[in-house]
Amino acid sequence: MITFCELPPEGWYCTRERGHEGPCAAHPHSSTIYDMAINKWGVMPQAQMACEECGELIQAISKCFFRGKGVEKSGIVSELADVTIMIEQLTQILGVSEEVEAEKRRKQERLLNRILDQ
Repeated sequence: MITFCELPPEGWYCTRERGHEGPCAAHPHSSTIYDMAINKWGVMPQAQMACEECGELIQAISKCFFRGKGVEKSGIVSELADVTIMIEQLTQILGVSEEVEAEKRRKQERLLNRILDQ
């Protein structure tokens, strides 16, 4: 019996063409994964994890740029990914994605003005 892909559950997406033959190769959207993590571990533990990940990024930056150990990109890349994920979770927890994007634009414009003023 041949099966065909049905619509993936809400919050998930199929990595293959719609209606493909065989089982659905569905994966959750990032926001769904974040909801799952927040539901599993809770808001406060995820906020604590965000603090820990930021600390690990600080250590990786310090090791890479300031301790004379040479640029080791892989450590920073890994910590940047961890911090980015935690920032996205905090943004979702607080429901402030639009505000964060607006603030980023404002601060990027301020940075540009500082660059051009020098």
